[in-house]
Amino acid sequence: MEYKPPTFFGLAYSSRLFCETDASGSLAKFRGRTEPALDLRKPERRLGLLKWLNEWGCRINEKLFPDISKRLAELFPEHGTKRGPNPLKT
Repeated sequence: MEYKPPTFFGLAYSSRLFCETDASGSLAKFRGRTEPALDLRKPERRLGLLKWLNEWGCRINEKLFPDISKRLAELFPEHGTKRGPNPLKT
C-alpha cells in the first residue's frame, strides 16, 4: 500500500471522532495542561502535545521527542498564529 500523507480534513475528522470516544479523558487533561492556550513556544507545552498524541495512539518514538520539539518551536512563531479559533476550546 502506498503511503499518502494525511489531509487536513482527515485529521480534523479523526480528532472529532476521538473527542466523542475519549473514555480516558486524555483530551480534557491535555486542555487542562495547556490553558489558557496551546503555546508551542514553551517546551513543556510541546512535550505535553507529544505525550498527548501518544496517548491518543500516534506512537511517536520518545527518542524523537527532542528533535520534533525543536522543529515545533521553529515552526510555531510563524504558523501558530495562522490557525483559526482555538480547536481545544469546548
